[in-house]
Amino acid sequence: MKKIITTLLAVLMFFAFSGCTPEKDNEPEQSDYIPADSISCDPAELNMVVNDKVELKVTVSPDSATEKGVTFSSTNTSVAMVNENGLVVAIAEGVADIMITAKNETMVNLPVHVIVKAKESDPAPAPTPEPAPEPEPEPETAKVVAVYTNGVAEVNPQYYPVITLYDNGEFSFYENMYEGMVTYLGTYSDDGYELTLYCDYIKSPGGDTSPADLGELKFMKIGDKYLEMHSTAYLSQYDDIFTKDYKEKELAYTYYIPMPGTDNNFLVKLELYTDKSFVLSENYYEGIEVVEGIYYTDDGITYMFNPTKQTNNTGHTYKQFTMKETQTGFELMTDLHTISKETFFTDWINHLSE
Repeated sequence: MKKIITTLLAVLMFFAFSGCTPEKDNEPEQSDYIPADSISCDPAELNMVVNDKVELKVTVSPDSATEKGVTFSSTNTSVAMVNENGLVVAIAEGVADIMITAKNETMVNLPVHVIVKAKESDPAPAPTPEPAPEPEPEPETAKVVAVYTNGVAEVNPQYYPVITLYDNGEFSFYENMYEGMVTYLGTYSDDGYELTLYCDYIKSPGGDTSPADLGELKFMKIGDKYLEMHSTAYLSQYDDIFTKDYKEKELAYTYYIPMPGTDNNFLVKLELYTDKSFVLSENYYEGIEVVEGIYYTDDGITYMFNPTKQTNNTGHTYKQFTMKETQTGFELMTDLHTISKETFFTDWINHLSE
């Protein structure tokens, strides 16, 4: 009997302990994840000589981002290498890009263009008592000649397409679209009227480079500030307008066509902005027609207006038109829909003061 009681107690104790498992500590709730949305780097580009070393100082925004780490990679390790801390070492003469990518955010990245020149060798000693030849001047590093930006509406400026021209005949074209940053690199020619880019290789969003045969990317130069794409090559949009030294635009002037007996809402209005863009509104009874584009002048008197976009509610088509500046406003020189060539645009401020 005693043996049976002992056995029963042992069984009860086994079940008692087996049912008492330690409770898991409640895992702390993770705070909301805040993604990184942009990267900046100092310096923004590098001009180096073989064996030079430069450490990149990278800032990830916003300051409240959950993960602020970045990774570094080189598009051409035979020219420039970079370690995990952002230390860039110039290996050989040539061109490369250091790609900085935010951890956990592969779409947030930034290229740092690197140009490496060879070290100048010491002049050999003269074999005769004749004076040693003067050493050749040090090679100059490439300088930026011009930067053209295509400001895409409702897109973060970090992803604007950017064309950078250098004084050594090379270019970089960052086509920063939604699928990631695609970079074209090569040489260019500029005859004053047309800019042509010759792509030598292309860099993918992951940083890999490969030879590229995209044909010639041609741009018509509109004055000194704008490029209009005229290319049948890889790019999908052939009417893109690139603005030199792109800045946020501000309204500079407003002109209107006097229309007696009508409400201001039905005026034909022309707005000119500081970035050389314009907005033309023809507010007819059947709807508002808006035309957007850019304008330029070579003589400060005659202006060419080049429409690039329009909201077409009436079926009208707008093409390039010309206007001449007068003391009172603008005189229309070429036909614009329903507006005769003799029509004058008058300063909007004068109208408001009447």
